[in-house]
Amino acid sequence: MASLSYVGLKNLSDDEADLLKSLVEHHAEKIDFFVPDTDVEVHVKVPQKQGKTLYFIDCKLSTPHLHLGAADSGRDFRRVVHGVMEKLSNAIKKRVHADAQPQERFHPESGSRGTE
Repeated sequence: MASLSYVGLKNLSDDEADLLKSLVEHHAEKIDFFVPDTDVEVHVKVPQKQGKTLYFIDCKLSTPHLHLGAADSGRDFRRVVHGVMEKLSNAIKKRVHADAQPQERFHPESGSRGTE
């Protein structure tokens, strides 16, 4: 299971903090399928501007050989958390998919790519 750490939970209410933890744990299970034994760090910033609440969430994933991050912001807390975790999981899928693909070679004799 991924190691989770949170920064800035004191800026959230108790309900929002519980929601954040449950959503991040749910997405961490999906992330752990692709990249086991990771460290996920979630930074939460909640500035108050003109009486409106904005949520800025920055998520960083680190392993010995892989460092990725994603960020999202908005007014709807649940949507922002889902958005940042989906961005992070998509970045992982792209990275793992690209690393697992065999290199394609060009065969000048056949005039096509790949083996025939």
